[in-house]
Amino acid sequence: MANAARKSPVGLPSPWDVPRPMRLRAWSDDAQVVAFQSNHQTERIVARAYEDELRDDQRHALELASQWRLDYPGVAPQTPLSSERRTLFSIVENLLTRGTFTYTTPELEDFIIRRCGSVAFAPESLARALQATAANPACPYIPTRFDSVSESRFVEILRQESVSSGWSIVEQVGISSLVSDFEDGNQRVDFLLTHYAGESIVVEIDGQQHAESAQADANRDQHLEQSGIKVVRIPASEVAIGDGPCLQSLWKIMMLQTPPTAMGDDGLIQALRLGKLTHQVQLTLLRALLGGWLQIEKPLVIKVAITDGTDPALALQAVRESAENCASLIRKVFDLYDEFAPPAKITVKMADGKNSANCIILALGSEAAQGLSGAPVFAISDYMLPWLHGDGIHQG
Repeated sequence: MANAARKSPVGLPSPWDVPRPMRLRAWSDDAQVVAFQSNHQTERIVARAYEDELRDDQRHALELASQWRLDYPGVAPQTPLSSERRTLFSIVENLLTRGTFTYTTPELEDFIIRRCGSVAFAPESLARALQATAANPACPYIPTRFDSVSESRFVEILRQESVSSGWSIVEQVGISSLVSDFEDGNQRVDFLLTHYAGESIVVEIDGQQHAESAQADANRDQHLEQSGIKVVRIPASEVAIGDGPCLQSLWKIMMLQTPPTAMGDDGLIQALRLGKLTHQVQLTLLRALLGGWLQIEKPLVIKVAITDGTDPALALQAVRESAENCASLIRKVFDLYDEFAPPAKITVKMADGKNSANCIILALGSEAAQGLSGAPVFAISDYMLPWLHGDGIHQG
């Protein structure tokens, strides 16, 4: 509990911003999704981030590097969880989401330093490294669920274009999450594209039905444009052939934001990614315990699914260290309230498709979550949301 008592740095974004109140579509019909803006890092990184008053671009980089989503099962098992335990698990979750960019635990700090070294860096190097972790995430979110063939085809085309580098693509985002005064809370945009440098674009794929709703669509577009988000409408006919004036206009807008080839110190970027991943694992484990998918009294099994290019040994070690540290934090909180929590036996291994008791599958990236079986799937994905001022992204 020593780490929980550390004082938050001056200028820390307020904890009530976490989880982010975004209306997103889960990756399947029987899943739910929560959006976070929460990140834990080593003491040196956090102290350097806040040693001076943050410029807007530095705060922007910090926020984008702290954004991620968790897709997990929509229906929890009928496992009884006492109100006392639910409250205590919630206390632990609140401790871990006490701000956007805060200190990790001493134990996880030691792990990160062992893996990445004690990295020395200047403030500007940190800003560039934060941009790099946002632009090239360790657990990327790739849309996999679409309402039409045209939407699926658009993402396929976009990912083949070099201009997509540095952009986050999220499908079916609620307009009320982007525009504070938009009255219809059920309307969504087809795609939200966000770049680490601050540009945001809404892309709508217009089929034949667009002519019937042209006025309503124009009103939506006006609300979005007034909030600083460009709107590009692309006819489905252009998407079908993969070319056309509207597609070319989108590529030109995106090309202006293409990231530079060199974006920061590799050692610092690795430390930032590892710090974020360990934090994501801990919050995922708590969601699984709160929902009853895992029971703390029984041996815990966490199976890990990764995408190509991810180091499996590092992924397993990071998950193991995070889970064991989270279990230790849970025991300390339980002890404070005279609630017994047995030492958790935790097994971490690669996903194998086999059924296991008291087990979840942890997918690192949305693509890693596809086709998994044998246990409930919890998918961690990094993405970016628009940099909106004031109440553009609002609570509630």
